[in-house]
Amino acid sequence: MSRRENGHMEQDFFLKRFVCVCLALMAFLMALLSAFHLLQDGALWALLPAVILFLALLLLYRKPRLSAIRTGILIFAAAFVLKAIFALAVDTQPMYDFARHLEAAQRIAGGEWDALNDYLVYQIWSYQSFFVIWMALLIKLFGAGVTFFKLTNCVFSALSSLFIYLIARKFAGEWGGRIGAIVYTLFPGSFLLIPVLTNQHMAECLMLAAVLVFTSENRRVWAFAGALLCLSNLIRPAGLVMLAAVGVLFVQRLIYDLIKKRPKESLPLLKKIVVLFASYFVLAAVASWAVQASGLNDNGLGNVYPEWKFIVGLNPESGGNWNQTDFDLVYGEEATDESVAALYAERLSISPGALIRLMGHKLMVMWGQYETDYWTFQHLQGSTVFGSISFDALIQVVLRLTGGLYVCYNLLIAAGAVGALRKREKSLGMLLLTLMVLCYFSVQLLVEVQVRYRSLMTAVSAPLAGAGAVYVRERLDAALRRRR
Repeated sequence: MSRRENGHMEQDFFLKRFVCVCLALMAFLMALLSAFHLLQDGALWALLPAVILFLALLLLYRKPRLSAIRTGILIFAAAFVLKAIFALAVDTQPMYDFARHLEAAQRIAGGEWDALNDYLVYQIWSYQSFFVIWMALLIKLFGAGVTFFKLTNCVFSALSSLFIYLIARKFAGEWGGRIGAIVYTLFPGSFLLIPVLTNQHMAECLMLAAVLVFTSENRRVWAFAGALLCLSNLIRPAGLVMLAAVGVLFVQRLIYDLIKKRPKESLPLLKKIVVLFASYFVLAAVASWAVQASGLNDNGLGNVYPEWKFIVGLNPESGGNWNQTDFDLVYGEEATDESVAALYAERLSISPGALIRLMGHKLMVMWGQYETDYWTFQHLQGSTVFGSISFDALIQVVLRLTGGLYVCYNLLIAAGAVGALRKREKSLGMLLLTLMVLCYFSVQLLVEVQVRYRSLMTAVSAPLAGAGAVYVRERLDAALRRRR
């Protein structure tokens, strides 16, 4: 951040106070929901080992005498090795959407250039085509199979750990950056989807890279932030979260400067945002045109009914989950633009009481329930492992422990928000991440929910957990000094 921007952010602390309070409340609510689910499951015991592990990490970990470059290499290598061991040890095979992606990619790589046009899903949700095209490219170049794509997931997950370190160290210091990366890398939830051929790992990695570049002081690389974010959104449509966060950041800044009668103060941030948006939308338009013009998908990379996620997410009967009834109403043979618009209007007119009950249910599903193991271990359900141990019993213990760790993880984020308030934190990176987290949390109240979508929140909030670790460590050190 330039000296001018830094000085301006020192003067404008209102937004940061407000979003830090919101972040603290959100993280505490998520921790409370997870703890409540443990209570319902009779597994509050899982909090004890989780607290011990987190305290041990915070108290015993010391700053190693390694340069930032060596630390980054070590974080990437350790994350990749750990994830690769898990990915190769679990014989997860593609199913449902993931099997279809692989099949379509193999057909394209085999010369069926227009194969995507044969699948209904890629016609109604054309934006999913880009990930399939990416898979087809890897199959064509390297003969990629299931194992190759699993290892690709490991690479992107390891890069995410590296980017978390590089982002967090900007506002949480070297120690906070390392703790944020370590916590994310070792968190069991970051392992569970590694063997699954999902687009989440790549999209999250690219989004973190976009945050890293956007918060850089080097103006020459700002355009790359928009390009990286666009690629992330093309792989999985969640990039709008960062665009919304950036938009909120600028609108607030502009309003503040207009009130203070100094609109020119907003120009440095405005230039950065204009470059981000321009590169994002230009690349998105070019990519969609190229896919359509090449014949890969006649519909480009669009979306027939963008309101679909809200139609499902605001359905109180399904609890905001995907359901066949809504699918038939929107994409069935008898569906028309008028009928879909009427259904959308009906869902938007949900009564306040029903909306509150629905949101409460979705909060519990999205942030309170255990991490999903369905996609990874379905083939092991009902089996025995390590000789005579029931797999179902073993995975329940792991999920409960993960639930306990998730409580502590969110409490660290809440602590980071409190620390930012007390220290009057001025980092653009921390503010941007906080807004992204709050935007994603808010959107999940309205759209279709799946527990596996939690992974984006875990990745984006990891640098904030690093900042929380720093604050907790400082409080613990201060308490120990007083007792001496």
